[in-house]
Amino acid sequence: MVYNHLDILMLSKMASLEDVGNYSAAYQILRVTSIFPTILATAFLPQLTRLYNNFPSLGALFSQGLGYLAIFIIPLVPAVMILHEPLFVFICGTDFIPGKDAFQILAFAVVFQMLNIFFVPLYIALDQQKKIVQFQGVGLLVNVSLNLILIPVLSFIGASYATVATEFCIFALIFIWIRRKLSVPLLPRLKYLLKLAAGTLIMCIFIIISQFYSLHIAIIVVVSVIIYSIALELLNAVNFTHLIRNIVSLHK
Repeated sequence: MVYNHLDILMLSKMASLEDVGNYSAAYQILRVTSIFPTILATAFLPQLTRLYNNFPSLGALFSQGLGYLAIFIIPLVPAVMILHEPLFVFICGTDFIPGKDAFQILAFAVVFQMLNIFFVPLYIALDQQKKIVQFQGVGLLVNVSLNLILIPVLSFIGASYATVATEFCIFALIFIWIRRKLSVPLLPRLKYLLKLAAGTLIMCIFIIISQFYSLHIAIIVVVSVIIYSIALELLNAVNFTHLIRNIVSLHK
Protein backbone atom coordinates (compact mmCIF):
# COMPACT_ATOMS: atom_id res chain seq x y z
CA MET A 1 0.00 0.00 0.00
CA VAL A 2 2.85 2.38 0.85
CA TYR A 3 4.58 1.57 -2.43
CA ASN A 4 1.43 2.21 -4.50
CA HIS A 5 0.34 5.44 -2.79
CA LEU A 6 3.56 7.03 -1.59
CA ASP A 7 3.64 9.55 -4.43
CA ILE A 8 0.16 10.82 -3.56
CA LEU A 9 0.99 10.98 0.14
CA MET A 10 4.14 13.01 -0.53
CA LEU A 11 2.30 15.30 -2.94
CA SER A 12 -0.35 15.99 -0.31
CA LYS A 13 2.37 17.16 2.08
CA MET A 14 4.57 19.04 -0.39
CA ALA A 15 2.11 20.48 -2.92
CA SER A 16 -1.49 21.73 -3.16
CA LEU A 17 -4.61 19.59 -3.06
CA GLU A 18 -5.29 20.70 -6.63
CA ASP A 19 -2.00 19.14 -7.71
CA VAL A 20 -2.90 15.96 -5.83
CA GLY A 21 -6.22 15.83 -7.70
CA ASN A 22 -4.61 16.37 -11.11
CA TYR A 23 -2.03 13.66 -10.49
CA SER A 24 -4.53 11.19 -9.02
CA ALA A 25 -6.93 11.65 -11.94
CA ALA A 26 -4.18 10.88 -14.45
CA TYR A 27 -2.91 7.84 -12.57
CA GLN A 28 -6.31 6.32 -11.86
CA ILE A 29 -7.14 6.24 -15.57
CA LEU A 30 -3.97 4.36 -16.41
CA ARG A 31 -4.14 2.07 -13.38
CA VAL A 32 -7.10 0.30 -15.02
CA THR A 33 -4.59 -1.14 -17.50
CA SER A 34 -3.18 -3.40 -14.75
CA ILE A 35 -6.26 -5.61 -15.12
CA PHE A 36 -5.03 -7.25 -18.34
CA PRO A 37 -1.53 -8.30 -17.16
CA THR A 38 -3.05 -9.54 -13.91
CA ILE A 39 -5.48 -11.79 -15.80
CA LEU A 40 -2.69 -12.96 -18.08
CA ALA A 41 -0.35 -13.66 -15.15
CA THR A 42 -3.07 -15.66 -13.41
CA ALA A 43 -3.67 -17.71 -16.55
CA PHE A 44 0.03 -18.52 -17.01
CA LEU A 45 0.86 -19.24 -13.36
CA PRO A 46 -0.23 -22.95 -13.26
CA GLN A 47 1.80 -23.87 -16.36
CA LEU A 48 4.84 -21.90 -15.25
CA THR A 49 4.74 -23.64 -11.88
CA ARG A 50 4.70 -27.07 -13.55
CA LEU A 51 7.84 -26.20 -15.53
CA TYR A 52 9.84 -24.80 -12.61
CA ASN A 53 12.66 -27.37 -13.07
CA ASN A 54 12.82 -27.09 -16.86
CA PHE A 55 14.33 -23.68 -17.58
CA PRO A 56 14.25 -23.82 -21.43
CA SER A 57 10.53 -24.72 -21.47
CA LEU A 58 9.82 -22.23 -18.69
CA GLY A 59 11.51 -19.45 -20.64
CA ALA A 60 9.70 -20.37 -23.86
CA LEU A 61 6.29 -20.34 -22.17
CA PHE A 62 7.00 -17.04 -20.43
CA SER A 63 8.18 -15.53 -23.73
CA GLN A 64 4.87 -16.58 -25.28
CA GLY A 65 2.94 -14.84 -22.53
CA LEU A 66 5.09 -11.73 -22.81
CA GLY A 67 4.28 -11.71 -26.51
CA TYR A 68 0.57 -11.63 -25.67
CA LEU A 69 1.16 -8.75 -23.26
CA ALA A 70 3.12 -6.87 -25.95
CA ILE A 71 -0.05 -6.75 -28.06
CA PHE A 72 -1.43 -4.35 -25.49
CA ILE A 73 1.77 -2.60 -24.37
CA ILE A 74 3.26 -1.54 -27.72
CA PRO A 75 0.33 0.64 -28.93
CA LEU A 76 -0.38 2.09 -25.47
CA VAL A 77 2.25 4.83 -25.32
CA PRO A 78 1.85 6.11 -28.93
CA ALA A 79 -1.94 6.21 -28.53
CA VAL A 80 -1.73 8.12 -25.24
CA MET A 81 0.84 10.53 -26.69
CA ILE A 82 -1.52 11.46 -29.52
CA LEU A 83 -4.87 11.32 -27.71
CA HIS A 84 -3.85 12.40 -24.21
CA GLU A 85 -5.81 15.66 -24.16
CA PRO A 86 -9.19 14.63 -25.66
CA LEU A 87 -9.10 11.27 -23.85
CA PHE A 88 -8.26 12.89 -20.52
CA VAL A 89 -10.96 15.56 -20.88
CA PHE A 90 -13.53 12.94 -21.92
CA ILE A 91 -12.91 10.86 -18.80
CA CYS A 92 -12.11 13.50 -16.18
CA GLY A 93 -13.67 16.67 -17.54
CA THR A 94 -12.12 20.10 -17.91
CA ASP A 95 -11.69 20.64 -14.15
CA PHE A 96 -8.60 18.39 -14.14
CA ILE A 97 -7.18 19.52 -17.49
CA PRO A 98 -3.68 20.28 -16.08
CA GLY A 99 -3.39 16.55 -15.34
CA LYS A 100 -3.17 15.75 -19.07
CA ASP A 101 0.58 16.32 -19.01
CA ALA A 102 0.99 13.86 -16.14
CA PHE A 103 -1.23 11.47 -18.11
CA GLN A 104 1.32 11.43 -20.93
CA ILE A 105 4.27 10.86 -18.64
CA LEU A 106 2.61 8.17 -16.55
CA ALA A 107 1.87 6.10 -19.67
CA PHE A 108 5.53 5.07 -19.62
CA ALA A 109 5.29 4.12 -15.94
CA VAL A 110 2.27 1.95 -16.66
CA VAL A 111 4.17 0.05 -19.38
CA PHE A 112 6.87 -0.95 -16.89
CA GLN A 113 4.25 -1.61 -14.22
CA MET A 114 2.42 -4.07 -16.49
CA LEU A 115 5.68 -5.86 -17.25
CA ASN A 116 6.48 -6.03 -13.54
CA ILE A 117 3.07 -7.57 -12.81
CA PHE A 118 3.56 -10.25 -15.46
CA PHE A 119 6.99 -11.23 -14.13
CA VAL A 120 5.52 -12.08 -10.71
CA PRO A 121 4.24 -15.60 -11.63
CA LEU A 122 7.66 -16.45 -13.05
CA TYR A 123 9.22 -15.62 -9.69
CA ILE A 124 6.47 -17.56 -7.89
CA ALA A 125 7.12 -20.60 -10.10
CA LEU A 126 10.76 -20.53 -8.94
CA ASP A 127 9.77 -19.86 -5.32
CA GLN A 128 11.59 -16.53 -5.46
CA GLN A 129 8.66 -14.19 -4.74
CA LYS A 130 10.57 -12.61 -1.85
CA LYS A 131 12.90 -11.10 -4.43
CA ILE A 132 9.99 -9.06 -5.80
CA VAL A 133 9.45 -7.54 -2.35
CA GLN A 134 13.15 -6.71 -2.11
CA PHE A 135 13.10 -5.02 -5.52
CA GLN A 136 10.01 -3.05 -4.54
CA GLY A 137 11.86 -1.96 -1.41
CA VAL A 138 14.64 -0.56 -3.60
CA GLY A 139 11.98 1.10 -5.75
CA LEU A 140 10.47 2.65 -2.63
CA LEU A 141 13.80 4.25 -1.74
CA VAL A 142 14.22 5.52 -5.30
CA ASN A 143 10.70 6.94 -5.27
CA VAL A 144 11.14 8.77 -1.96
CA SER A 145 14.47 10.25 -3.06
CA LEU A 146 13.21 11.45 -6.43
CA ASN A 147 9.97 12.84 -5.02
CA LEU A 148 11.89 14.83 -2.43
CA ILE A 149 13.96 16.36 -5.23
CA LEU A 150 11.34 16.78 -7.98
CA ILE A 151 8.05 17.65 -6.22
CA PRO A 152 9.28 20.99 -4.77
CA VAL A 153 10.42 21.99 -8.27
CA LEU A 154 7.86 20.42 -10.63
CA SER A 155 4.96 19.46 -8.32
CA PHE A 156 2.83 16.61 -9.74
CA ILE A 157 4.84 16.56 -12.97
CA GLY A 158 7.90 15.79 -10.86
CA ALA A 159 5.97 13.02 -9.10
CA SER A 160 5.10 11.62 -12.53
CA TYR A 161 8.74 11.48 -13.57
CA ALA A 162 9.62 9.88 -10.23
CA THR A 163 6.99 7.19 -10.80
CA VAL A 164 8.36 6.39 -14.26
CA ALA A 165 11.90 6.11 -12.88
CA THR A 166 10.71 3.92 -10.01
CA GLU A 167 8.83 1.45 -12.21
CA PHE A 168 11.74 1.29 -14.64
CA CYS A 169 14.17 0.65 -11.78
CA ILE A 170 12.05 -2.23 -10.47
CA PHE A 171 11.67 -3.69 -13.97
CA ALA A 172 15.44 -3.54 -14.56
CA LEU A 173 16.11 -5.37 -11.28
CA ILE A 174 13.41 -7.97 -11.96
CA PHE A 175 14.55 -8.65 -15.52
CA ILE A 176 18.31 -8.72 -14.88
CA TRP A 177 18.02 -11.07 -11.90
CA ILE A 178 15.69 -13.58 -13.56
CA ARG A 179 17.66 -13.49 -16.83
CA ARG A 180 20.83 -14.44 -14.96
CA LYS A 181 18.96 -17.08 -12.96
CA LEU A 182 17.48 -18.85 -15.98
CA SER A 183 20.06 -18.03 -18.67
CA VAL A 184 17.43 -18.54 -21.37
CA PRO A 185 15.70 -16.07 -23.75
CA LEU A 186 12.64 -14.42 -22.21
CA LEU A 187 11.66 -11.79 -24.77
CA PRO A 188 9.45 -12.42 -27.82
CA ARG A 189 11.09 -12.67 -31.22
CA LEU A 190 12.07 -9.41 -32.91
CA LYS A 191 10.11 -10.25 -36.08
CA TYR A 192 6.93 -10.60 -34.03
CA LEU A 193 7.53 -7.31 -32.19
CA LEU A 194 8.13 -5.53 -35.49
CA LYS A 195 4.75 -6.76 -36.75
CA LEU A 196 3.10 -5.34 -33.63
CA ALA A 197 4.94 -2.06 -34.25
CA ALA A 198 3.69 -2.03 -37.85
CA GLY A 199 0.12 -2.56 -36.65
CA THR A 200 0.59 0.25 -34.16
CA LEU A 201 1.85 2.55 -36.92
CA ILE A 202 -1.25 1.86 -39.03
CA MET A 203 -3.46 2.59 -36.03
CA CYS A 204 -1.61 5.83 -35.26
CA ILE A 205 -1.97 7.02 -38.85
CA PHE A 206 -5.74 6.65 -38.51
CA ILE A 207 -5.70 8.48 -35.16
CA ILE A 208 -3.76 11.39 -36.62
CA ILE A 209 -6.04 11.64 -39.65
CA SER A 210 -9.13 11.48 -37.42
CA GLN A 211 -7.95 14.62 -35.63
CA PHE A 212 -8.77 16.65 -38.76
CA TYR A 213 -12.40 15.48 -38.81
CA SER A 214 -13.33 16.28 -35.19
CA LEU A 215 -14.58 12.78 -34.49
CA HIS A 216 -15.74 11.99 -30.97
CA ILE A 217 -12.98 10.46 -28.86
CA ALA A 218 -15.06 7.34 -28.10
CA ILE A 219 -15.46 6.66 -31.82
CA ILE A 220 -11.73 7.21 -32.40
CA VAL A 221 -10.78 4.77 -29.65
CA VAL A 222 -13.17 2.03 -30.79
CA VAL A 223 -12.24 2.32 -34.46
CA SER A 224 -8.53 2.48 -33.57
CA VAL A 225 -8.78 -0.81 -31.67
CA ILE A 226 -10.60 -2.42 -34.61
CA ILE A 227 -8.02 -1.15 -37.12
CA TYR A 228 -5.14 -2.34 -34.93
CA SER A 229 -6.74 -5.79 -34.55
CA ILE A 230 -7.37 -6.14 -38.29
CA ALA A 231 -3.82 -4.99 -39.04
CA LEU A 232 -2.36 -7.65 -36.76
CA GLU A 233 -4.52 -10.33 -38.41
CA LEU A 234 -3.46 -9.21 -41.90
CA LEU A 235 0.19 -9.06 -40.88
CA ASN A 236 -0.15 -12.61 -39.59
CA ALA A 237 1.02 -11.44 -36.17
CA VAL A 238 -1.96 -12.57 -34.11
CA ASN A 239 -4.95 -14.85 -34.51
CA PHE A 240 -7.22 -13.51 -31.80
CA THR A 241 -9.54 -16.53 -31.70
CA HIS A 242 -6.53 -18.81 -31.26
CA LEU A 243 -5.07 -16.40 -28.70
CA ILE A 244 -8.17 -16.46 -26.48
CA ARG A 245 -8.37 -20.25 -26.69
CA ASN A 246 -4.71 -20.54 -25.68
CA ILE A 247 -5.14 -18.33 -22.62
CA VAL A 248 -8.27 -20.19 -21.52
CA SER A 249 -6.59 -23.58 -21.98
CA LEU A 250 -3.58 -22.43 -19.96
CA HIS A 251 -5.80 -21.47 -17.05
CA LYS A 252 -7.47 -24.88 -17.14
